[in-house]
Order: sequence, then structure tokens, then C-alpha cells
Amino acid sequence: MSNSFSCLIVEDDAAFASLVAKIVRELGGEPLVCANLAEATKASANRVFELLLLDNHLPDGKAYGFFERLSRRHPDAPAIMITGVPDLTEAITLTRNGLFDYLTKPISADALEACIQRALLRLKQDKTGRITELSLGESAAIRGYCNSFDKLPGILAQPCCLPGSRAWARTWQLGHCIG
Repeated sequence: MSNSFSCLIVEDDAAFASLVAKIVRELGGEPLVCANLAEATKASANRVFELLLLDNHLPDGKAYGFFERLSRRHPDAPAIMITGVPDLTEAITLTRNGLFDYLTKPISADALEACIQRALLRLKQDKTGRITELSLGESAAIRGYCNSFDKLPGILAQPCCLPGSRAWARTWQLGHCIG
């Protein structure tokens, strides 16, 4: 995947949708904003989106069912539900069914951006679950950090894992980064 990503934003509050779209653009994404489920269904019929940002309570229904349909078609696309009417039972059910995150309004732009960045890291993971070098960056400091692992016995000559990730924790248990 290139640095650019496609993002479907389903949000009926125009001001909030505009803020979300701005954050997505600043992170290198190409947002498409839909104000209701009918528009979102039409937009997603012939297009794959790499990231989904969904308001749950929309004028023509709840995004809960829309998420379930899209997640079956595109299980690798992280979906973030953003709602002003939180429901713990629903949040648990959605998360167990593959929702990336469940956020409640009001939410700060910084918190939303951080969540989107975590979702983008997930998009950049390879099939083994290992985070690629692209995810970490290519600065001299990151290269030096990753290269230091090559000097440790038992470490495979693979890109290193992001500190704090599940793969990172297993690095110390297994001696190399795996997913």
C-alpha cells in the first residue's frame, strides 16, 4: 500500500464530517463523506475503502448493520465507530465482530487522529502481523534502532517490530519479530 489511503466517512453532522475529512487528508488519505447510509451503500457498492469511519446513529438508520455487511466484504479494512449515543453492549458486540475502535463524542481532534494513526499502522502490517519498516519510518535513528537487532543472537534479519505491539512482546520471548 502506498502512503495514500481511501477513507469512507459516514457522518450526518456536516461540521464534524468536515473536521474528520480534514484529519484524514492531513494524514495522506482521500476521504469520501456520506451523510447517510443510503449514500454510503451506494458509494461502497463498487469501491473498496481501506479505512471506515462511521457515525452509528444516522437519519436513515444505524451504521451497525452497514459495518457488518462491509466487514464481511472487506475484513482487512479497519472500521472506527464514532457515536454520540454510546451503548456498552453494542460496543462490545461490534468489537468482538471486528470493529477496530469504538469512540464516543465529543472527541478531540488529537484523540481521533491518534486512533486513525493506529488504524493506519494496522493497514501497514504484512500478512504475518509484523509491522513493516515503512510503518516505523526511514530516519537514521529508526534504521540504527532496527540495525541494533541484527547484532543480537537469535534475531532474524527481518524488519523490527514496533515497541509496545504484541509482536514486540513476543520478540523477547521468541527471539525474533513474528505476528
